[in-house]
Amino acid sequence: MGGSRGRRLRPVALLTVLALVTLPAPVAAGSGPYRLGPGDLLAIGVWGHADLQVTAEVRPDGYVSFPLAGDVLAQGRTPEELGREIASRLGRFVRDPQVTVSVARFRTLKAVILGEVSRPGAYEVPPGARLPDLLGLGGGVLEQADLSNAVLTRRARDGTRTVPVDLGRVLEGGPGTEAPELEDGDVLYVPRARPAMVLGQVRNPGAHPVRPGMKVAELLALAGGFEDDADPRAARLTRRPGGESAEDVLPVDLAAALEDPTSKSNVAVRPGDLLWVPQARQVLVLGAVQAPGAYRLPPGSRLLDALAAAGGPVPERASSTALLTRAGEARSTPIPLDQLVGGGAGPLQPPTWSSAPVTSSSYRRRCGR
Repeated sequence: MGGSRGRRLRPVALLTVLALVTLPAPVAAGSGPYRLGPGDLLAIGVWGHADLQVTAEVRPDGYVSFPLAGDVLAQGRTPEELGREIASRLGRFVRDPQVTVSVARFRTLKAVILGEVSRPGAYEVPPGARLPDLLGLGGGVLEQADLSNAVLTRRARDGTRTVPVDLGRVLEGGPGTEAPELEDGDVLYVPRARPAMVLGQVRNPGAHPVRPGMKVAELLALAGGFEDDADPRAARLTRRPGGESAEDVLPVDLAAALEDPTSKSNVAVRPGDLLWVPQARQVLVLGAVQAPGAYRLPPGSRLLDALAAAGGPVPERASSTALLTRAGEARSTPIPLDQLVGGGAGPLQPPTWSSAPVTSSSYRRRCGR
């Protein structure tokens, strides 16, 4: 009889072993074991004790109640860790308790995404979800989104706290850029990027959206390109680093940026930048020359270049001395023609950034009458 009883008990023992092996706590998507939190529905049992079989939900305070063990902290623990804690408390009442804990229903987290996304709103996400998952639910960011200045707001014991997030770096990946896991009640705000301004001699001046990775050549294309009288090699990019009141003014050779987009001249554009494209310098050549008039000359041009652009002097009318009058100067400077032809005269005075868009120099020839 004892033998038959042993034979009947053997299948029960086998089933118990299988149950302990096949009921581990599920692991959520992501790294590390699944950790419990408010809203998880748990099935907790003690082998051999039908009266100690409970289905309980983790309360908002993070605790779960179990007979004889009282309130036990579940939040932040794995199911195995919670089972060991309950077993240690039951040791005073049950001999060698074998406690199993499994998740009967996983909790869902509620997170909100707002701002420059396709579908702003509140979404339910599984435990272990991260910021890119929430961005995906929101339909992705819009073209005018400022990825580098997103803000994550989450609950804290003393209220709420905000965390700045560079979504551009998070989405690119790489060391140190892993997105944080979402928590219940998180709010992600993606702001609108400040536009970049393009002013001066362009076909479509004004504000233009700044895309991630944008450079000045692309910004210039949005502005419609140059006007005919633009001086692309004398452009200036003005920015306020870090939102400070002081401004940085960067010289930009737009002609070089267009010729070779991989060159250093094709600098990156940031929200709030101002690109100024000045009008090309004009020189007036008047008097006893073949073709008097206004001429645009490239940077570094000399007085002889202005004379050549006007076709040179009229031999029978020109004197041996020319007069140079610069913008903003009341007096003219006499320059001997032999010095000018010999290359002794200096370059034409370039415009300064603080001057008017057009800096005019008057180069006059006195008639030999």
